[in-house]
Amino acid sequence: MEDAAKAESIESQEYMLDYYKMAADYGNSAEAQYKIAEYYDQCYLKYCEEKEAEDVNAKDALENAITYYEKAANQGYQAAVWKLFERLPECGKLEEAVEWIRKLAESGDAEAQFELGNCYAQGSGVEQSISNAMEWYEEAAGQGNVNAQEALGKCYYYGKGIEKDVREAFKWFEKAAEQGNIGSQFHLGLCYYCGEGIERDAKKAFRWFEKAAKQGYDKAQNNLAACYINGEGTEKDLQRGVVWLEKAAEQGDVGAQNCLGKLYYLGKQVDKDMKKAIKWLTMAAEQEDAESQFTLGNCYYFGKGVEKDTEKAIEWCQKAALQGNIHAQYNLGVFYASGLAADMNQAVRWIQKAAEQGHVDAQYFLAKYFMGNAEDTEDENQAIEWYQKAVEQGHMIAKKELGAYYYDMAKKCKTLFDDEAQSLYKKVVIIPGIIMVLLSFKKPLAVIVELICFAAVFLINRVRFKNTESYRVMADYLHKAADLGYKAAKRQLILWREK
Repeated sequence: MEDAAKAESIESQEYMLDYYKMAADYGNSAEAQYKIAEYYDQCYLKYCEEKEAEDVNAKDALENAITYYEKAANQGYQAAVWKLFERLPECGKLEEAVEWIRKLAESGDAEAQFELGNCYAQGSGVEQSISNAMEWYEEAAGQGNVNAQEALGKCYYYGKGIEKDVREAFKWFEKAAEQGNIGSQFHLGLCYYCGEGIERDAKKAFRWFEKAAKQGYDKAQNNLAACYINGEGTEKDLQRGVVWLEKAAEQGDVGAQNCLGKLYYLGKQVDKDMKKAIKWLTMAAEQEDAESQFTLGNCYYFGKGVEKDTEKAIEWCQKAALQGNIHAQYNLGVFYASGLAADMNQAVRWIQKAAEQGHVDAQYFLAKYFMGNAEDTEDENQAIEWYQKAVEQGHMIAKKELGAYYYDMAKKCKTLFDDEAQSLYKKVVIIPGIIMVLLSFKKPLAVIVELICFAAVFLINRVRFKNTESYRVMADYLHKAADLGYKAAKRQLILWREK
């Protein structure tokens, strides 16, 4: 019975196909042409479902479908144009697909105008041109097309290929949001929340986030959760916040997954639950969220919620570091510097990346490294530079060590200065000594000359003493050490002033 019914159905389809072919070929009926195309299209889709899209019969079915869609489209049958726009790219005829949709767009079809705008925005079948995309979006948006209104809003909001204009973005988001477009409702919430294009209003932000969240928009669910958790635009309600976070996280929203992971990891606002923390952090980390990768790396390193695994710790840390996470870069550098994966070249490379982004401990590490391994003035200067950067960020140990360095340098200069001063003294004293010997038989004259010479020695020595390079460098180092709060340097400067 079942086979008979199936055979009867096939016979019926073949009869209808013959009927439509007669109407299409002899009567030139656009509707009949479309029906035949649909028949071949269904055959093609069936081959695709059976994973035989490359089969000769599948290709023949697709070509026949396109042939009849084109016949119908040439007679102005709009549904056929849309089918061509869908199927032609599967034959590698993307440019032809765009030209069909262009004809529809030029006839005033708002949806076609929106799709043509997308083609220009993405450079799909045409040369990419944001200005052309904007023109077609505006044509469609002016006719009330919500997708085009949202697209325009995003272009202005994010400054995609045009100058950012949050007021213009707000205008288009509002138009689309009021028509129920959930993406625009979310973005309108963002505008109100951040005060972009409109005065900040947390209550309105909450309301628009809620509208989009209830329709299943994951990013809106994440932001709605934040409103509940922080009590912004609504009463604080941690339990509801976590519920909305879970809704967003289950849909794959990486921000929500990371947030849930951190909440359960820290256990400050919810009960600590390392099993849940690992679950959400892993899901976010696998979506390339750098912060989650870094935190997950720490979990494996310290054995928190998982069995301790140094290799996995380094693996996750490296993934985060490659994405520019400065904490991961620093930790990875420390791993390489330690016995975990000893390689000082790699250690310095990663720690320097973190230091250049402002990681204060990384800056201090580099200062210590270059100072301890200084082979020349260049290394020493590098060390001082990193010390200064760390000091500027309030690193107290760096401040103390840099002060000690400057004081030690001042002491070295003092030793050089003492040698120089003694040499100067000898050179100046030796001349009057010789004169006194030569004139010793004339005692009154000798006494006068001696007094003059010693006065000259005193004055010259004092002037030269204070102008020697060693003195200037020593004073500079002492002042630098004193400025960093080094007490011994301050005392030395006070003694100088008293003298």
